[in-house]
Amino acid sequence: MKHTNINTIVVQVLQFIPVLVLVTELAYPGPALAFSSQLSTQDLIFERVISNASDLQEITPLRNGLTLHIWATAYTSDANLTDASPFITASGTTAHQGIIATNILPIGTKIRIGSDLYTVEDRMNNRYDHVMILDIWMPTLEQAQAFGVRQVYAKIESL
Repeated sequence: MKHTNINTIVVQVLQFIPVLVLVTELAYPGPALAFSSQLSTQDLIFERVISNASDLQEITPLRNGLTLHIWATAYTSDANLTDASPFITASGTTAHQGIIATNILPIGTKIRIGSDLYTVEDRMNNRYDHVMILDIWMPTLEQAQAFGVRQVYAKIESL
């Protein structure tokens, strides 16, 4: 009787695993289809969505109706987190609900995120030049922290 080395058995089993994975993938398409019943037509966007700064630079001029898929954060007018004049925006207005800071859109641009309308009135640190990110002003640090970091669809309403 011939004895098989344990290494030979391990190699034979490992050679079979990719075949098993492929068969499983073909037989069951995976989690992507598991949530397809939860999609509705109102969630679909049938226009060009800009997701990175290089795409944004290729579109000249920016236009109303353009949708940006962009990272969003939140900030507040806490003197420890901003410059020497925490309640004064880059446009010269006093910080208030409905303003956004970003370096990729002109001051005064109105954008819609969900059902909320915001106006670009502030700028971010220059290290965020050409970065697809916007910062939404919140009245309190707790609200800003609760907002966290997320990706949003921001539609340009007017430039």
